[in-house]
Amino acid sequence: MPLLDEIRAALHFQGRGAAALEVVARGAGTVAGLVAALTWQCHIDGRTRLEVDSPLPETTAFDGTHGAYVGPLGLLEPLDLADLDEFRLAAALITGSWLDPRTMLWLDDPVTEGDRIVVRARAGDEPWRQAFRIVCKSTTRRPLRLEVLSGRDTPALEVDDFAPGVFCDMPRRLHWRRGWLTDTVEITHVGPADEIRPYALHDARGERAAYVDPAAPTRARATRSPRGRLPLVRAAVDGLDLGWFLIDTGAGASAIDRAIADRLDLPSVGRTWVLTPTGGEGAAYRRCPGLTVGPVRLPDALLVELDLADISVALGARLVGIFGFDLFAQTMVRLVHSPLTVELFTPCHDVPATWSPVRFEHRVPVLDAVLSASSDGPSATGRVVLDTGSSGQMVLNERVMSQLGRTAPRRRGIRGVSGTGSFGVGRLPRIDVAGTRFERCRVLVADGVEGALAGPTTLGSIGWGLFAGREILLDWSRRRIAISSPVSTR
Repeated sequence: MPLLDEIRAALHFQGRGAAALEVVARGAGTVAGLVAALTWQCHIDGRTRLEVDSPLPETTAFDGTHGAYVGPLGLLEPLDLADLDEFRLAAALITGSWLDPRTMLWLDDPVTEGDRIVVRARAGDEPWRQAFRIVCKSTTRRPLRLEVLSGRDTPALEVDDFAPGVFCDMPRRLHWRRGWLTDTVEITHVGPADEIRPYALHDARGERAAYVDPAAPTRARATRSPRGRLPLVRAAVDGLDLGWFLIDTGAGASAIDRAIADRLDLPSVGRTWVLTPTGGEGAAYRRCPGLTVGPVRLPDALLVELDLADISVALGARLVGIFGFDLFAQTMVRLVHSPLTVELFTPCHDVPATWSPVRFEHRVPVLDAVLSASSDGPSATGRVVLDTGSSGQMVLNERVMSQLGRTAPRRRGIRGVSGTGSFGVGRLPRIDVAGTRFERCRVLVADGVEGALAGPTTLGSIGWGLFAGREILLDWSRRRIAISSPVSTR
């Protein structure tokens, strides 16, 4: 009997022959370090919805085609790429739907590795898809964990204590791991879904939505950092001028310096894992009322607490915070490289431009790109992260440069908001990003195996230095970007 059939038999898998095609599991434990109750609804065809009731409530869903996420502020956010893949694989492992012969997932034939059975899995056949390993115990044929393959094997979800479910036996104890952070949930109820909740989510901000003052100037007070020449804007809390915030599209969440948060006595609530291109770290959330930049007021900002002292020294400017995804998702932003201009508009603001689509991973924008080593040489087609918190033109993983037949013999250490590491220096004659061509690009080559640059979903990142002589329009609410030569500032 094939190993996958043996796993089905060990879990008493019924699949579409079960009494119901949708299952609901309820449990309690910790999420983001906070006491939480979970409700997980799943269909045998792969649709799934997870609700977390805690001081940081959130709902995540996949409707069979698209993923979506509504976080603690009620903001409807896209769930794309590796984020969506991991959510789908976790739901399939917990409910057992991954064992259905008609599953939408791609599974390799199981192989035996010592006392373990390993099934490689992906959410689709595209080469950029995040790869996973479902690890089962060889003696019981029951799953032990789901591992994310990104640089090296890293446990993402561990399961144990199986008991009868709906499609098959289900684990009753779940452990989520991100770096050194761990959350544990005990499943207290499993049964057919008695109340079917929709898999399509909707924005739920209400009064918590960002407010753009129509009478205020659209321009924010802005400057460049003395080193790196990165875009900084002035921000205030309830009228109190805090200082300079970095405009950073590479930040999945806005952040505040720990010392400033303590001085303002901002409440701490929960924690998260902050992913950078070269690694990651755990960080607490701080609630901040009335955060204002230019004409925009964020009435209930949820900021990640970071120690910004080192990056302040590196940039030559005292940073008090970073503006990331939650600002860009609630306003249209116009960035002009030179002379530096930062303008903020309502999300429905209409600007004539040549727009290109944007996808997101970990709330960071990802753009279609073609990298060319020469006019008739090898090229690499894929996606690159847009990171205005990086002063360089482009950062690539070493595997991508090898694919292009290029080497980077000179190496140097670099420190920045996006992490630290050793980088090689090279050049590419041409790259095409979001419908715009850039020539003679300086490239930093990362050899690390951790962080976002180690994953398969992107080729690398492009930074603020690439946009000299350009302007960028960021319209995240409509998932689009426009890159062009600057027009006269208004």
